[in-house]
Amino acid sequence: MCQDAAMSGANGFLMVGIEEGRQELDFNSICCKNNMSSIQLVRPGSSDRRIADLAGMASSFLYVVSSKGKTGARDALPKDLDDAVARVRAKTDLPLVVGFGISNPEMVKRVSNLSDGAVVGSFLTDCIMKNEGKVRDEDVIFQKIVYLHRGTAQDIGAKNQALNYIPSVFARQGQLIHQKIIYVTCTSV
Repeated sequence: MCQDAAMSGANGFLMVGIEEGRQELDFNSICCKNNMSSIQLVRPGSSDRRIADLAGMASSFLYVVSSKGKTGARDALPKDLDDAVARVRAKTDLPLVVGFGISNPEMVKRVSNLSDGAVVGSFLTDCIMKNEGKVRDEDVIFQKIVYLHRGTAQDIGAKNQALNYIPSVFARQGQLIHQKIIYVTCTSV
């Protein structure tokens, strides 16, 4: 699967449902062999040991999950998100991105002031579904990216300034990285 994905232009995998331990390590090894990023999810409530383990397996960045529960656009981010990101930051020098529920420029701004990027997925998927083919999906996504981008301007005292580098594995054609927002498309394989 990794080899086929790499040949198709994919940059990495965010795998959910893999058991901690051997299965996780095996999948990470396969990703590395195929020059694919194995994107690790740091979930709310992860122990310090678990965060360190995930940081050790990550090859490009860590994805900090902002809130418990299912993915999907939300009205607000958790109040303790600053502390959660700081806990992860203390365990690694890798870039951190925050996702789950980001759906407006204010959320992007808060996340941009805490981390290296915001991950937006469900919000864009919802916008495409609501469009029902009236406008090209690409146009809908572009409009929503412009809307979300308003939140990328960081405050002067931001805890982590925007990255000056993008890991080469994410600089390949097809990956949409636009000033601290990573847009994800989800596919069942």
